[in-house]
Amino acid sequence: MVSIERHPPAGRVRGTTSYLAEVATFLGIPYALPPTGNRRWKAAEPMPKWGAVRFADRMGPAAMQAPLPQGTILSHPDWPTSEDCLYLNIWTKAEPGDMRPVMVWIHGGGFISGSTAYPEYDGTALAAKDVVLVSLAYRLGAFGFFSHPELARESAEGVSGNYGLSDLLQGLRWIQENIAAFGGDPDCVTIFGESAGAWAVSQLQASPLSDGLFHRAIGQSGSSMTRMRSAFAMVDDALPVEQVHASWAANARVPRLRDLRDLSASELLQRWDADMMLAEAVVDGWILPAQVRDIFEAGNHQKVPVLAGFNSDEPELLGSFGLYPIPEEAADYIALVRARMGDHSDEFLTLFPADDVRQSAMQAYRDGLQGGLSSMESWARLNFSAGAESHVYIFSHKPSDDHMGLGAYHMAEIPYVFGHVARKSSFVYPVLATGPVTDADIELSERMSDCWVRFASEGTLRAVNGFGWPAYCPIRRPFMEIGKAFEVNDNPFPGRYELFEKVRASFIAQRKFRNQVYNPRDGGFKL
Repeated sequence: MVSIERHPPAGRVRGTTSYLAEVATFLGIPYALPPTGNRRWKAAEPMPKWGAVRFADRMGPAAMQAPLPQGTILSHPDWPTSEDCLYLNIWTKAEPGDMRPVMVWIHGGGFISGSTAYPEYDGTALAAKDVVLVSLAYRLGAFGFFSHPELARESAEGVSGNYGLSDLLQGLRWIQENIAAFGGDPDCVTIFGESAGAWAVSQLQASPLSDGLFHRAIGQSGSSMTRMRSAFAMVDDALPVEQVHASWAANARVPRLRDLRDLSASELLQRWDADMMLAEAVVDGWILPAQVRDIFEAGNHQKVPVLAGFNSDEPELLGSFGLYPIPEEAADYIALVRARMGDHSDEFLTLFPADDVRQSAMQAYRDGLQGGLSSMESWARLNFSAGAESHVYIFSHKPSDDHMGLGAYHMAEIPYVFGHVARKSSFVYPVLATGPVTDADIELSERMSDCWVRFASEGTLRAVNGFGWPAYCPIRRPFMEIGKAFEVNDNPFPGRYELFEKVRASFIAQRKFRNQVYNPRDGGFKL
């Protein structure tokens, strides 16, 4: 593993200079900063060159973020955070002159938390399968997704927001220039991510700035096929994000950009988190010139093979925190559905009946989430319509030690993909794992990681050696169910995708789609 970092002097909110160029200098590799480099925060002073051997024997700090609740399912060992957080990690067993497929991991965390340093993202096992594994860090929260009119005015592109996406684009540019030095093939790059990391994958696939930077895309439990907000324009009665953030800054008594820059990083984070501000990528007219879904529907996205899927019990983990409230009585459930679904209520109650309120509500949450059935199948379907191959899965495997009854919860597939299912030392497992890992768990992990590697290598999972994972098409609609075994099911959720498509169109027509956008701190019955 090679962890490459930069270490500027500590300071206030500021811009990213070419830390990737510094890495290239350190490695003795020619590198020129692309003309679309990030110039939107105040420029920092030039970084000194490294003059000696640098030991990359530890992970760098995570991006600035508030700690996750300790003593809960989501808690993990504290990791240092810093503004100096932009780095990439490389795992490779390649020999000089090799040209191995490259897999680039983008971590999740709702764009407000996460780190490449989590043990479950260790790339050793995947690199052992003849790929070069890279993980990219990117700015989060206010540091990664803050929009403000003053920032737009000082930007060469006239935009603000999406700084976290800009970091990821810069990392992908660095990979194109330099990954061959680590035995990687710059013409065979796969980006993959989970949750917010998968949102980013779909956003990068939609961005015109990513042309030629990657060649396959994998999304695990997340996509941006729902309605997005705009930095500068109204979307379905939702205020421009620049206006929302400027109003927050005024209420926080730091109305001007120079006032914000006078805050230390920790002070800015504390004020942002105290007001429970969320971070989100926005339509900015540059990195994302339009809604991600609109870009896909117009066929203007990067037409690369896609592997997309979700977990059968997505809401269970976050629902344990009360983020998905469920009515106790069937009558209350029916009343809520009728108030929310309007003309689609009868169809909704047929597919999600009131005879088992909890099961129906949780399945509806799953199928309507940004990372559930409707958004993930939309991703595959639109990619298919543009002539690019897609494969779709549902991960339904329940860990052998599922003592909390969470099933195949959000994030449960990660240790299987990375080949670390036997290691119970990450944020996925501290509270969940108490029993032994079975041979079936290990065998499933081997097979699943093999599929991810094969897709990254070949861009397809069609039948070979007797194993058939058919490509998605909207007539047959084959899903690979990854459970106790791998099993193809055609159209396993009849009527549900169609329902949510109609609901989506209705919400847009009524200009109330903003209420359907996933917001984990919003409460309410989000369908």
